[in-house]
Amino acid sequence: MKIEPNEGKVVIKLAEKDEILSDGIYLPESSDESNRIGVVVWVNKKDNSWLAEGDKIVFSGYNEKDITIKDRKYIILENSKILGKLIKQED
Repeated sequence: MKIEPNEGKVVIKLAEKDEILSDGIYLPESSDESNRIGVVVWVNKKDNSWLAEGDKIVFSGYNEKDITIKDRKYIILENSKILGKLIKQED
């Protein structure tokens, strides 16, 4: 099953801690829970042409909508909550 988000929304999953560390991003335990990292699962391309499935984003974690499909937790997030996309740079 798949959910296609309405305009102005994106579906993400929270990035796992080991996934975050493997990309060179470190979030200490004391980091602010209101800003989190997620992975884009489904995106409405009509108004999110800058995002693709698999992109990592930083988002503000207040008032998101949680859903569960086949025992997996997802978040439906408004575009206005996306703070930015993480882009891996070569050293």
